[in-house]
Amino acid sequence: MTFDRRFLLPAVLAALSVAMGAYLLVQFRKTSAPGPITSAQPTEPEPPKETNRAFVTVGAYENRARRGGAWTVDITAPTWSKCIADVYDPANAIRMFDDPKRAEAAVLSPGKHRWTWNVPSDAVTGAWTIRLLCGTFDNLATADVAVSVE
Repeated sequence: MTFDRRFLLPAVLAALSVAMGAYLLVQFRKTSAPGPITSAQPTEPEPPKETNRAFVTVGAYENRARRGGAWTVDITAPTWSKCIADVYDPANAIRMFDDPKRAEAAVLSPGKHRWTWNVPSDAVTGAWTIRLLCGTFDNLATADVAVSVE
């Protein structure tokens, strides 16, 4: 009795298929076997999502800023909000901060924020825009403040 090589490849493929099927069946049984039943533990309810509309009220600020100096604005916003600022130069190009934390407003008390901008000493003179953003990512309010950099 001789072995015909034409049947070698189909025989190997058939054996591999059977082995793979057996492996998958064993793995399926391992993962689908019922485990111990545990009673549901009571959990703390999720705090309700804030549904109040976000708002920004611009407080005290100077309408001029000096290069190399600091410029500050006070902000009132909902107590649950976070406030940040974006800075736009006279050409309306956004100026990014080296450290993103510098864009965040400090919380003075619930609902009261303060943001300070360290005006670069090489800032272009002219009308800059400070965009104040307060709220959450899906409930955001903005206010633009014009500042003249001298």
